[in-house]
Amino acid sequence: AKVNAYRLPSRPAAALIAMPIRRISPELIDEVCGSVTPTLSVLNLSHNEIATVENLDRLAALTRLDLSHNRITRLTGLESLSRLSFLSLTSNRLRAVTGLEHLRLLEVLLLGDNQLGSVACL
Repeated sequence: AKVNAYRLPSRPAAALIAMPIRRISPELIDEVCGSVTPTLSVLNLSHNEIATVENLDRLAALTRLDLSHNRITRLTGLESLSRLSFLSLTSNRLRAVTGLEHLRLLEVLLLGDNQLGSVACL
């Protein structure tokens, strides 16, 4: 059976508040996605403390990615996500949008509440 989305296992609210995600490590991808990694199509990493987008290369099947409400300053690490049709980067620390040219299937790009001065690739 194809898995379209993944929901984190239930954890006490205090644990979620005390341990925000700061880095997308290969171990995090393994923990969160486990055996569904190759077919995962939706991933929500919003409301964390992620500063750099990295280690998503094993998630090539993603069509929706939510990275809103983080601390992202530059767009990198999305090169292998050529199937993305939805990308939310709302409420980050972006000053420019570059490097999205390879996302040919992208239909929705949310960039509100950033510090944008340039959207060169659009």
